[in-house]
Order: sequence, then C-alpha cells, then structure tokens
Amino acid sequence: LSQDEPRLPVYTVIFLESVPRLFRSAAVSGIKGGMPLSVQEKTTLLYENQSLWEQRLKLTDESHAAVVLLEPAGHIQWVTMGSFTDSLYLTLKQQIGALL
Repeated sequence: LSQDEPRLPVYTVIFLESVPRLFRSAAVSGIKGGMPLSVQEKTTLLYENQSLWEQRLKLTDESHAAVVLLEPAGHIQWVTMGSFTDSLYLTLKQQIGALL
C-alpha cells in the first residue's frame, strides 16, 4: 500500500494486551526484528484497551489483521478484516481515491 499510494500515511497498530507481561519484551523484540526501520517508526504498540478498540471498530476475530482507513479529520472512512484479497484491495484503493 505504501508503494502504491506514497502520499498516504500508513501506520501499524499492534495490540499486546493479551500477551503476558513477562513475555512482552520478547514479543516486541520479535515483532520489531521482522520489520524494516521505516515500518518500525510508524508502528504503535498498545498494551491496554484492546477490547474498546475492537468494539469501536467492530472487530470480531483477533487472529486476523484489520485495515482501517481514516479521513483527514480522523473519522473512520472504511474498515475491513479477514483475508485480504485482490478485490478487497481494489475496494480499498477506491476508498482512498475518494479521499485524495
């Protein structure tokens, strides 16, 4: 997405509330170790309020990643979760086009 839409700021949010405190540093090390520095700089780790975010975004399965598109004012424009397909990516690009 960053390559296709370089004007669009892309951020990653990772929920770690369910990871036991004892293992969090190992989890963070493993996560960041697999990311390029440019992605690490735009990644936020959340350790609390996961259920609040899941409720707000209507997320139902934490085993799947979600994509959330925000309009410039910060309101949710579009949300999806689950397997990411080519047709879903085209829909996302249409939603982005409507914002840019």
